[in-house]
Amino acid sequence: PLFRSAADWMRWHESWMKDSLTNIDPELLESNLSNAFKTIHKCCKHFRDIPGCLDVASDIKKQIEAFKPYVPLIQGLRNPGMRNRHWEQVRSSICLS
Repeated sequence: PLFRSAADWMRWHESWMKDSLTNIDPELLESNLSNAFKTIHKCCKHFRDIPGCLDVASDIKKQIEAFKPYVPLIQGLRNPGMRNRHWEQVRSSICLS
């Protein structure tokens, strides 16, 4: 499960960072992130005596933890209730014309 989860995470993360926001399913993102974190957390415990595997698991776990704070933002921006006026507020808040 370690290397499959690591590969899945790397593929998902690249997609979430490079794809258009409109292509991201926020519920699937949250589900994938949660499942990957649980699996990697278990791997960290399981491989605590195998340094190479523990290094991989720990690195992926840190990456997931670093990404987690952005999930609510993505969910908010992908909310179907977002209207043009909301996008205008976002643009003006971040100083985009």
